[in-house]
Amino acid sequence: ALQEKRASAENVRKGCRMKLDSREGMLTGETERLRSLEQECSALETRIRILTDMQRDYEGYSKAVRSVMREREHQTLRGIHGPVSGLLRTDRETALAVETALGSSGQNIVVDTQQDARLAIIEMLQRRDAGRATFLPLDTIRGSRIHDAPEDDPGFVGIASDLVQADAKYSQIVLNLLGRTVVAERLTDAIRMSKKSGNRLRIVTLDGQMIHAGGSMTGGSSVQGSGILSRASELDELRQKAGDARKKQEAQQQQVAALQRTVETLRYELQMAQEDLTALDRDEAALEAEKHSVESSTGQFRALLDAISGDSENRRKTVAAAEQQTESFRERLREKQLQRDEVQREVDAEKAAIRRISDEKLELEGKRTRADKQAQQLNADINDLERRVSRAEQKKMSADLEEKQIIDKLWDNYELSHSAAEALRQPVANLQKANKEILDLRRQMNELGTPNLGAIEEYERVRTRYEFLTGQRDDIETAKGELKSIIRDIARDMEAIFREQLDAIDQSFRVTFHELFGGGKAAIVPEDPEHILDCGIDIRVQPPGKAVSTISLLSGGEKAFVAIALYFAILKVRPTPFCVMDEIEAALDEENVSRTAQYTRRFSDKTQFLIITHRRGTMENADVLFGVTMQEKGVSTVLSLDLEEAKKTIEE
Repeated sequence: ALQEKRASAENVRKGCRMKLDSREGMLTGETERLRSLEQECSALETRIRILTDMQRDYEGYSKAVRSVMREREHQTLRGIHGPVSGLLRTDRETALAVETALGSSGQNIVVDTQQDARLAIIEMLQRRDAGRATFLPLDTIRGSRIHDAPEDDPGFVGIASDLVQADAKYSQIVLNLLGRTVVAERLTDAIRMSKKSGNRLRIVTLDGQMIHAGGSMTGGSSVQGSGILSRASELDELRQKAGDARKKQEAQQQQVAALQRTVETLRYELQMAQEDLTALDRDEAALEAEKHSVESSTGQFRALLDAISGDSENRRKTVAAAEQQTESFRERLREKQLQRDEVQREVDAEKAAIRRISDEKLELEGKRTRADKQAQQLNADINDLERRVSRAEQKKMSADLEEKQIIDKLWDNYELSHSAAEALRQPVANLQKANKEILDLRRQMNELGTPNLGAIEEYERVRTRYEFLTGQRDDIETAKGELKSIIRDIARDMEAIFREQLDAIDQSFRVTFHELFGGGKAAIVPEDPEHILDCGIDIRVQPPGKAVSTISLLSGGEKAFVAIALYFAILKVRPTPFCVMDEIEAALDEENVSRTAQYTRRFSDKTQFLIITHRRGTMENADVLFGVTMQEKGVSTVLSLDLEEAKKTIEE
């Protein structure tokens, strides 16, 4: 009866296990799908956030446009609507064509009136030296729509002004900029339309090629989605996709939650069946123990009898051997204790060395910090010197201009040059006699006509002013020479430091690239070594089995791997105590992911790494894992796992 009950309970347990395995498999699949939807939502939200930040910061606009829009946001300028590209909307298919048609006009700023542009905005740009901008006043701009468009041509897409959406108050702006531009599908269609019209049409294709009125052409490669209108169209599309993805995610979360409840129910039923089976096993074990209790007692009595009747001599030999073995164990214990003391002394010595090295490291880091601060101060001094030189040059120009005006005035009023005026100057010995001579001279002057009575005083004033400005000019010239000398010295030091650090990073990059790629060559080369502070930096790499090429010709995974190698090369030259990496190995294959993770461990003695990743190879090489789960909707839970502790637990 007990065996029949046990067989029935085993069947129930197996049935529960089969159902549970099936539901757990379904739950795993649905959970993976939910994770995929969550990653999709996260990617969409990240892209939306990036594009939104670019729109908010007016990325892609000129300095003048950004300055004007920031002032409008601060409410210091009024009557501003915004740049044209920010006021228009179009679909992604025609965005590149419209952007090409707009050209630089896409950055023109729409304002209410001409007065707004002239009085406030342009004066602000002049005052801040913020560049130049073109303004489109709503009260004056007028446009027109082309009437002889080749609408019957098979390659005709439309008039550019008809392919954008904008507020009605901007209709004249749209017509003015796009009303006389035709959009064609391909370049061949555009060429055909242009010839039929006698080269009178301005035509742009969907891929960004343009034929101007008159027959000239502009074309080449264009980056899809890089323009401002494309960015706005992409942002609208991404927001729609993100809304749909969130709905799918919520539905999937509900389905996963339902499966989780089913799995929990089956787990409970399996647990109850297992408990019933365990109870039956305990009953069976109790019966078996009562079946063998008598036999066990008999065996014990027989063993006791044999022990009592055994040979006493053998027992004495056994005792002696045991004592000898015990003494051997004591000797080995003393040896182990001596070894432990020796190891402890070595550990203490290593700890002291570590403390000494740590103190040296802190001292070096302090020196490096002071050097960085000194470099920042030198840069600030350079900027201050440049400003002082600029002010000095302005003062010199002003003094030269004033000197010229004074000399010109001396000639215009008295027909005297500077040297002639100096030659005519005479000292006054007798004031009374001089006054008499003045009266005589005035009488003679009256006979000659109306003279300039303030000529002498004017001459004295001009001479004094001239001498003052001449001295000031000499001081400025001297200061200018000294400042230029200081700037040359600082620039020379900066170039030496930069060249030294660039060479160090180049050598480190060569070694790191070879180690990570398992061969190949790499180098960091300045485009103009003679003017290293003003030129660009070229990264040249040669992966194993490939020809030498620039980084722009590599695949996405190779570019990511080269970037990782360059980062580790810089880290070798200038190590940092803490580093955060956000999915830097996302574009790599599994082998290179593991290679990157293992290479990262080389730096773990000097740098602590916090790596955000979804790749298995990186997780396997980590010391501690942190994850976030949401078992309850809206409640996130952080999980952590110390892999070393887990390994020790498994081994134990």
